[in-house]
Amino acid sequence: MAYYAKRKAMLATAGFAFFGTLFLFTVDNFLYALPALVFYAMLVINTYYSIRCFSSIASENDKIAKVIDIGLAVLYLALASAFDDIQRFLTIALFLFELATLKYIMLLKASAPEYKNLIRNKILLDALGVISCSLALTLALLGYSFYSIWFLAMLLLAANIRLILIKPFYKIELMQ
Repeated sequence: MAYYAKRKAMLATAGFAFFGTLFLFTVDNFLYALPALVFYAMLVINTYYSIRCFSSIASENDKIAKVIDIGLAVLYLALASAFDDIQRFLTIALFLFELATLKYIMLLKASAPEYKNLIRNKILLDALGVISCSLALTLALLGYSFYSIWFLAMLLLAANIRLILIKPFYKIELMQ
């Protein structure tokens, strides 16, 4: 694993965790915000592995990818700021998964053939994130905010258990 990719993953994860912790202190009702916190924590954990894996594939000189990465970072900060506003949180999460899907579609076009399957699978995972967030946001708009965010948090927890612990997804050597 490239040192650059591991370092980038650690810095991003530490930054997202730091801002998540800062915004945690602004939450008025911790129990109401708990599922959003669980979702955010699971997303940050998943993001570490994703950045570590895909930063070693992507070009360090791709300016469009850097702009998208900045957009994703801004969305992470916005997500952390919305722990106690479930509809806003779900809307931002939806935008985050949409932008991440775009990022990997662009990476697919620029990547070496041996990484195409890995990137296609990542696009599929992020597209499932878009669908899940859309469903959760729809339920929230229908008045089921608390249930929809718990659904999403547990779905991401289950996905992380599968993708990180049971059958590791973020391993380049498995997809070559």
